[in-house]
Order: sequence, then structure tokens, then C-alpha cells
Amino acid sequence: MLAMKRMQEADKKVLLDKLGIINEEAFVFEATERGERIGYAVFEHMTDRVVLTHAEYGTDGALLDGLVRAGMAYLEDSGNTALYFGEMLDQRALKQYGFITDDKNYVDSVGEFLKTCKKCRM
Repeated sequence: MLAMKRMQEADKKVLLDKLGIINEEAFVFEATERGERIGYAVFEHMTDRVVLTHAEYGTDGALLDGLVRAGMAYLEDSGNTALYFGEMLDQRALKQYGFITDDKNYVDSVGEFLKTCKKCRM
């Protein structure tokens, strides 16, 4: 069964060290299936914004979509309104799922964006 949840601190530290990320305010959502990690998304608190900087999801764009939406729900619950997307991410996939456009690389209201998804709050 597929599960998406915030990564535990010990596992998060190992992953962030592997990625070379030194940001104690970063948080990670991971997708697991039968106890095995099949993907993740790293969200970093920057000076004035939260940025999705890294994501691993194989070739499953729907997995990326789910990881981003899980992170967005967490952001909204934490009082953050916007989410920016780093340049290292697959721009084509982000456009396909409606996160970014040619004109902007962010979602200015995660709450409004999540209203388009009935299962995002499960």
C-alpha cells in the first residue's frame, strides 16, 4: 500500500546529508510502498519563502504530484501560503500537473490550489 508522510528526523538528516543540504528548517515528504521508500520531495525554508528543491520519483509523475500536494497541505497547516519550485526540478512535469506555468515558478496560494484536489487532506 502506498503511503505518504513527513520523513522522520533521523532519516531526514541522512537524506539531507547525502544531498548536501544544510538547512535545519527543511522538511521532507516521502512515499513508501510495502515499507520501502519509492520517492521523496525536499522543501527548504529560505529567507523569505519555501522552495521545493529536490524530488525523487522515478518516472512516475503522479507520485511527484502526490508528494508536492502532501507538502503543500503541510505548508498550509503551518501558516505558509506560497510554494516556489527550484530550477533543478523537472519543469515539464511541474507544468503538466499545473504547479507552474511559463510565467511563474510558484503557487501563490497553496490553499486555493489544494481546493482542486478532494483527496489532498486525507
